[in-house]
Amino acid sequence: MARCITNFALGTLLAVLLLTAPVLRTGFAANDEWKRLEGAFKKGFKPAKTRRGTREDLLKSIARSKDGRGVKLLLAAIKDQRKHAAALMKAYDEGMVEWQEKTARMERQRESRIRKHVEKYEKKGEKPPPFSVNLGSEEGAWLGAPPQRAGKMVKARQRLMTQYDTAEAERLLMGTMRLGAVRILRDVEGEEFDRASLELTKAATKGKGPARAEMLATLGYVRGDAVTQVLVNHTTASDPAWVQAALRALGRQNTPRGKEVLLQFLENDAWQLRTAALDGLVFFRDVAVMEALLARAAKEEGVVRRQIFQAMGAIVGEDVKAVLEAWQSWWPSNREDVLARWKRIPREGPVMDDPPKMPVRTEANDGGTSFYGIKTDSKHIIFVADISGSMRRTDEDPADEPAKIDVCRDELKRAIRGLSAHDEDDRGAASFNIVLFSTDVRVYKTGRMVVATKKNKEKAYDWIDKNVQADMQTNIYDAIEQAFNVISGSSDKKNRTRGADTIFLMTDGAPSRGKFVRPGVILQEVNRLNKTRGITIHTIGVGKGHNKGFLERLAAENGGQYLAR
Repeated sequence: MARCITNFALGTLLAVLLLTAPVLRTGFAANDEWKRLEGAFKKGFKPAKTRRGTREDLLKSIARSKDGRGVKLLLAAIKDQRKHAAALMKAYDEGMVEWQEKTARMERQRESRIRKHVEKYEKKGEKPPPFSVNLGSEEGAWLGAPPQRAGKMVKARQRLMTQYDTAEAERLLMGTMRLGAVRILRDVEGEEFDRASLELTKAATKGKGPARAEMLATLGYVRGDAVTQVLVNHTTASDPAWVQAALRALGRQNTPRGKEVLLQFLENDAWQLRTAALDGLVFFRDVAVMEALLARAAKEEGVVRRQIFQAMGAIVGEDVKAVLEAWQSWWPSNREDVLARWKRIPREGPVMDDPPKMPVRTEANDGGTSFYGIKTDSKHIIFVADISGSMRRTDEDPADEPAKIDVCRDELKRAIRGLSAHDEDDRGAASFNIVLFSTDVRVYKTGRMVVATKKNKEKAYDWIDKNVQADMQTNIYDAIEQAFNVISGSSDKKNRTRGADTIFLMTDGAPSRGKFVRPGVILQEVNRLNKTRGITIHTIGVGKGHNKGFLERLAAENGGQYLAR
């Protein structure tokens, strides 16, 4: 499921650390050997001064030390590492803002010249000759004159991408450090385990913001009733991100107490917490879990029901049609076979691997709508649509078929028409919003979702007619980010409670502008955005020029469907 992506990365790092089979033992390592390791680590692990490869080697030496004192040492080092990674990412963010502003300004100037060139001949009733636009010296140096030279714009972006890669590698190293502590805890027992695990739980309870959520996620890899209790305590925390992290960690820890708590959360009023409970329950091979999910599916609707079907598919490792009646038939018929399979591969203690991500072949359409052929029974949707220059009609387009931009306009109206204010769920009447993107991003109604009344829908149709005009480049990431933060900027609480639960993304191209442009980077950054939101993202690729692999992964990693048109 979508929210398991970060855990997958952590699991991969853990596999690297667990190169040798863990050996349980009691007692500390020889003091002389430990002092040598500790001294080398403190001297050499300097985030802003020591190269990353050296720090990684030092980290491995502590993780493999089989000494519980290494947990405290690693936790102390994480603080400095976090500051270092944050400073690098801040520098990248500032540089990217400057790059985007300059690039957009230059490209708007160029597009303005091109438009005037076209209009000049169209007024005469003549077909415009090939574009010949003279760039100013500053524009020419920045944008370049392809294919003769790339220009400063491309070179500046390459430098920024290198900067991002460095910052991201430093962020990932924090995950490796946390799992180094997990490695140590797998290698010790008795009083030494109790002392070391206490250090980890203390770090989790003292952390702030995302740092605490990260530590709670790490506790899922650690055995012990005391760890379970810390996670259970956090299921009533004030920060929803901590609650969600604790629920998922309870699932990974795989204990009867954790299962009990997760099943209770299936009845929670907040839909994001119910889906976080699903993310935890996928780790259990348990008849009671399957039957509880099946019973809950009969009460749910929209994205939560869809995610229940995904969770059940992951638990049994089968691709069953995402329809309630299909599961009500499949489970009784296959229950004994599934039980026999589970018995052949018993699962005890914390689960290191992530469950499979099962596809959802079809989705119920109970009072919902569709966009480019993908159906949804969600009641709260944001449509994110590409209006870049490649959406225009070209000479290669069949004369008897509408241009891609015209199809986009019609599909937006059709999808909104399919919503009705009379159709409600526990969050109120059906609502929508629209985000259009080219080089820039435009939002239909900033600060709120729009209730799907007849009057509001007619106003939206007029806005679509005026604004869906193909122009400039393809800024996919910034458009998705705007959709996530449409209610109140980056304030997570209001966006969680009043925002959308489903996003449709349509594009005919590959990312070329925005804060992030490389597909792999966009995927991991969207995962960060979606860690607490639980938003389903469906993707539609139009024409031959779209990046199929990117759109398929974006949908799969966020619980949605991909469709090529």
